[in-house]
Amino acid sequence: MFDNYPLILALLFFVAVIFLLLQIVSLKDRLQLVRQIDQKTKSLLAILSLKDLQSLSASAPLLQIFGISDEELKKHNFKEFIHPDDAKLLNTVITNSLGDEKKYAGKSIENLRIRLRDARYGWQWYELFGFFTSFRAKAIFCCSFFPINEQIRIHEELIEHKRLMNILLNNSW
Repeated sequence: MFDNYPLILALLFFVAVIFLLLQIVSLKDRLQLVRQIDQKTKSLLAILSLKDLQSLSASAPLLQIFGISDEELKKHNFKEFIHPDDAKLLNTVITNSLGDEKKYAGKSIENLRIRLRDARYGWQWYELFGFFTSFRAKAIFCCSFFPINEQIRIHEELIEHKRLMNILLNNSW
């Protein structure tokens, strides 16, 4: 019985190696899919460390808006790309959303309007949607941004037209 022991161990080792190689191939395929989604998406996505809002990842379109590479973004705190007034607002909303709990399941932020720095146009308005989770014992904030600059501009014009209409009506009687 002990004569076959090295052969059985070698066979188990061989099966384990084959199993691990198959998992590696599967993981490489998944990683390739994630990279392709990141490169081909038009969405503005970012994954941030919740501890300090350090950027862990950002989609290619968001990097184009900021005018920097992914490697360069990782050297900066994401707050540098958020308008200072809105960075304070974001911190407050994150704190209020999470409360004292360290559980992130079901916690999210929706419809938060903030300004992001655009390398070509300066501060531009975006609506932020995000959720909190943990990955490898690290608290992260996954967020997406939708441009609403034109919506904000039109809204401000509408307010101005209403103001002018009120002045006209008040002076016409």
